Amino acid sequence: MRKGLLVFSLAIAASAPAFAQQHGRTPRFGDFGTVNAAQVIPNSAQPGKYPTLAARRHEEGSVHLALTITPDGKLKHADVLKSSGSAALDAGAILAVYDWRFIPAQNHGLNVEGHTEISFDFHIEDAEGSETENPVPALPPRDQIPVMDDALVAQGVTAPMRKPTDQPIGAAGQGKVGLELVLGTDGQVDDVSVTQSSGDSRLDAAAQLSAANWRYTPAQRAGQPIFVRLPVVVNFDSGAN
Repeated sequence: MRKGLLVFSLAIAASAPAFAQQHGRTPRFGDFGTVNAAQVIPNSAQPGKYPTLAARRHEEGSVHLALTITPDGKLKHADVLKSSGSAALDAGAILAVYDWRFIPAQNHGLNVEGHTEISFDFHIEDAEGSETENPVPALPPRDQIPVMDDALVAQGVTAPMRKPTDQPIGAAGQGKVGLELVLGTDGQVDDVSVTQSSGDSRLDAAAQLSAANWRYTPAQRAGQPIFVRLPVVVNFDSGAN
C-alpha cells in the first residue's frame, strides 16, 4: 500500500510544472490554491475568501497540508504539516480544501482511502482591498488585556454586545469550538485563537474564520472603549451553519 501511494503521488506531481510552463510562474492562491499533488481535480479547487484577519495584517505565506482522501474523492481530514506562521492563513487553507474533489488512490483497481500533501500559497494582492485598507491596530500585550467576565462587569466595565449578522459559519458537522477573541476599541475582532478544539480541523477553521468577521459594540470603562479578551463557544449541530 505504501508503494502504491508513493507511485500515485509521483504520477500526479506534474501539475505545478505544467501550470508554470503555461503561465510563466508557479500556481498560487488566486489561481486554484496551488497543488503539488495533481490528484486535486483543478476545476473543483476554488480558493475561497482570503482570511479577513490575514488580509488586515497583510499576512502572506504557504501552508503545507496533509490530506486524507476518501474512496469517493472527498476530503476526510486535513492537518497542517508546515504552518504559514499565520493561524488565519492556516485556517483559510483548511476550510477551502474541504470543498475540493480528488482523484482517489487505488489498490488493485479499486478506489481506497489514501493520503497526499499539498502546498497552499497566499499572496496579499489576492485579498480584497477593503480588508487590506482596514489594518489591525497595534495590540497591547495579551496578558495586559482583561478577560471579559463577571468580575470585570462588577468593576463597572460595560460588556460588548455582538451585532446581528446573517453570515453563515461555513461548515456542517457536530462539535464545539472554544475561542478567545480580542476585541478592539472599535468593536472589531482583532485576534482569534482556539482555546478548545472540536477535534475536527474543518469546524475549528470555520469557527476561527467566521468569528474574525463578527462585529461588537466595544467594551467600555467609564465611558471609554477598551480592549478586552472575550471567550466564546461556537456550537455545530449537523446542519450547515
